[in-house]
Amino acid sequence: MNYAIVADNPCECRFRVPGAALVPARDYLVEPAWREARNLRVLNLCQSCGYQRSGYYVSLLAEARGHRPLPGVRELKDRGRPDPASVLVGMAQRCSDGRRARAPRTGELALAILRDPDTPCPASNDAALAKFEEAARALAIRTERIGRDDIGRLGGFDGLFIRDNTFVQHHTYRFARRAAAAGLTVIDDPDSILRCNNKVYLAELLPRHGLPVPGTLIVDRAGISGILPTLGLPCVLKRPDSSLSMGVVRVESAAQLSAAAEDMLRESDLIVAQEYIPTAFDWRIGILDGKPLFACKYHMVPGHWQILRHAEGRHYEEGPTEAIRLEEAPAAAVDLALRAARLIGEGFYGIDLKEVAPGEWRIIEVNDNPNVDAGNEDGVLGDRLYHEVMSVFARRMAARRRRP
Repeated sequence: MNYAIVADNPCECRFRVPGAALVPARDYLVEPAWREARNLRVLNLCQSCGYQRSGYYVSLLAEARGHRPLPGVRELKDRGRPDPASVLVGMAQRCSDGRRARAPRTGELALAILRDPDTPCPASNDAALAKFEEAARALAIRTERIGRDDIGRLGGFDGLFIRDNTFVQHHTYRFARRAAAAGLTVIDDPDSILRCNNKVYLAELLPRHGLPVPGTLIVDRAGISGILPTLGLPCVLKRPDSSLSMGVVRVESAAQLSAAAEDMLRESDLIVAQEYIPTAFDWRIGILDGKPLFACKYHMVPGHWQILRHAEGRHYEEGPTEAIRLEEAPAAAVDLALRAARLIGEGFYGIDLKEVAPGEWRIIEVNDNPNVDAGNEDGVLGDRLYHEVMSVFARRMAARRRRP
């Protein structure tokens, strides 16, 4: 095992480990040699460990690269920057994730469904929530809808199903962390939220495992000048935590590119630039528990290049959703979706793909907490879709109760 100590300014770092390389944070983040390194443990001693700052990305990309970071990004997010002594202790023993023993539960299985009624573009519409609840009752699961103020009640449930849009700096991540620490079955779990909610992580992870993505650059402020000669125009800039077509812009001139990149870099030390691939629709393959669940075509909004077009306030326009029988979906797309989902976990994922030429695919996104709306994603399976999701909860929650 090789070691690298990563610091914002190595000249000011007095912490040493014999045989370990001392690496500037920027070099670790953007230099190809570190991206391609193998059998590496990264000791992250950056001062800039706030959300989406360079130290945060050191731990995040170390995980995506298969390096072994101390602290890991979840520990960093939850506990903040550790002092060097605690990092050294962590070399011998990983920090506990805060998991606590639960008192045994009896009676019927109980599932909390987290949904803020004021959420714009919710992950499931009201009709879909009712269908989830009906499917749960058929499986002897008691459900209750809870809101952002109910985090203290999680101990009264066996599972948590998040149907709000998930973000790291958000109550959904806090609920997922609290529920996982209390031993609940959680979809989607906190690690999936951390991984899928950062496009920098996905931009490192997918190519490393040989999965096709659009032409992509991970860019800091010094790398803006490399976007145009590499990707050309138009191209797409993405804020790392963008979602629902927000925080994603298509730029068509050098001036627009520079201005948009500078604006995004005020919020994050790294952003993602990708080639623009125009298509009439994106494929969405829904993956649950490591198996394909549904397939859809998400058509672009007429006259727009995305599947969602946002207007002022909370208003938005959505392109048509066309459900497709799984056996009629392109086998290559389903296979790529399964491979991508396995890199994230065993939760519920929506993998978006584009067919750029006959039989040639690019993975665009891996989404945790994918949409399930009555009348859209359930267009082929109908009520069976909701039953499949609740069956996974029933099996996992029952198995957790049996554990000592």
